[in-house]
Amino acid sequence: MLRQRGTHGISTIVSTSTIRKTAIALPAELLEHVDRAAHELGESRSRYITRILRCAVRARHRAAVTRRLDELFADPTFAAEQRRSAEELDAAGSSWNDERW
Repeated sequence: MLRQRGTHGISTIVSTSTIRKTAIALPAELLEHVDRAAHELGESRSRYITRILRCAVRARHRAAVTRRLDELFADPTFAAEQRRSAEELDAAGSSWNDERW
């Protein structure tokens, strides 16, 4: 992967993996907004759309991880184990009152 810096100081990560072209149909108004945003960021339309799609896929993955963690912590047995572990770690640690920043 390569990191490229556009105008306005925004970095774009460019994959060195195989690139495949695709054709999609978009409403004209949406395409105008995409083109305007890409231009303002100093990116090509393709690079802008690729970056936005990567963000969307990453957000979807993170949401799935969060959903799974929420399911785990909703389990009373697991939550009790976590609470016990946290209490043990808290008892073994130093007081926050002693911390000097």
